[in-house]
Formats: sequence, structure tokens, C-alpha cells
Amino acid sequence: LYGSVGYVVHDGAVVEKMKQYTEKGFESLEKIGLPGMQAPREVYDILTNVQRSTSGINKTYVGKLLARYTKFFKAYATLSPGFHVRNAIGNTFMIMAAGASPKNAGRGLELYTSLMKHVRGQGKVEDWLAQFAGKELERVNTALRAMEAAGGGRVEEAFADFARKGQRMSDNVLLRKSRQFGERVEGSARFMLAYDSAVAGMDFNGATARVRRYLFDYMDVGSADEKIRAIVPFWMW
Repeated sequence: LYGSVGYVVHDGAVVEKMKQYTEKGFESLEKIGLPGMQAPREVYDILTNVQRSTSGINKTYVGKLLARYTKFFKAYATLSPGFHVRNAIGNTFMIMAAGASPKNAGRGLELYTSLMKHVRGQGKVEDWLAQFAGKELERVNTALRAMEAAGGGRVEEAFADFARKGQRMSDNVLLRKSRQFGERVEGSARFMLAYDSAVAGMDFNGATARVRRYLFDYMDVGSADEKIRAIVPFWMW
């Protein structure tokens, strides 16, 4: 057997056999960056088409197409009560993981609820803040600023560049209500953690950094995440 193999290699028959297989329906994958490998022509065509669609100008078009479908799905996924419940549970867990005091978190929720009620009644934030004084005013003001500076959650990211006024599919009563509810769920969590941070003695920068660390800012992604998200639409979601 060894002598036969040695003869075949020495005689150059291996190259001839490879040529025969290629002629029988196999293609070399060297052109798509896989030297020394072969595949049936059907597989070769699939791999070639995929490579063509994810390179050059086609990559841009494919990315835009996937982005449209992904944005549509994300926006309508928020209509599920389970989506908001999951967010609320996940945010609560992260607040506890950050070491927040349940008492401070509860107080933060009361304050946020009061603020939203005031705003819904067409009241100004400045007027709402006027009811506080001293240390409490300082803490509430720090929490409010940190919440606004800490970025957006899944709901805000889901509707980013999707909602268009006048277009029924992207701007309707159901989506608007879902967005409002979702933003309150995520906003309350950010305010609660920011308020706990302020009570603990952190300034605006410290409170903002802590909120960003534990309640991820889905609107602020790095270049690497952007590239991955072009291939995996639901990356980080």
C-alpha cells in the first residue's frame, strides 16, 4: 500500500486525480479565499453568491435591506406586553446588581411617577423641581440630569430612524402608545439608579457613568458593534 501511494505521489497522479474530480463537477474554492479546497458546483455557486452580496457596493444595499426589516420587526415587537415586562424585570435586576438601596430605588420610582404625571398635565419640569429644597433638590436634580444623559434603552433604539409622521405603518396609535409606555419603563429605571447614586454622594458625572454601566445605552454603540450589527441585525438586542 505504501509503495502504491508513493508511486501515485511521485508520479504526479494526485494532481491528475484532482483535475478529474474538478471536471466531474467540483470547483476550486481558491477564488473565494479558500485555497486547496474544493466543493460541488452547487455549493460553489452558493458561496460565490453570498460573497458577492456581502462585498463591495452590494454590501451596502444588503445592509440597508436588512436594516429596514429589522427596524420594522423591532418596532412592532414592542407591542407585546411581554417585551415591556421583560425590560422591567431585567432593569430591576440590574439596579439590584449595581448595589442600589431598595429604599432609594423605591423613592426614585415615586419621584419619577410624580414627574411624569406633572409633565402629562402640561406642567414644566422647573415647576416640578420647585417643590424640593436643600439636599433633596440637589439629589433630584442630579438624578434627572443623569437620567437624560445616560442614553436610551431598547425601546428608543427600536424606534430610531423608523417612525415617520404620516406613514401609517410606522406612525400609528398603537406604536405611539407602546413607545411611550416603554420609554417610561426604561426612564424610571434610569432615574431610580441615578437617584440612588445621588443619595450615595455621587455627582452628575458619577451618577451618569453608573447608570450607563448597568443600564446599557443602546443608542451609543462602537464601530465594531455597528459592523457586527450589519451582519447580525439583532446584535445586542
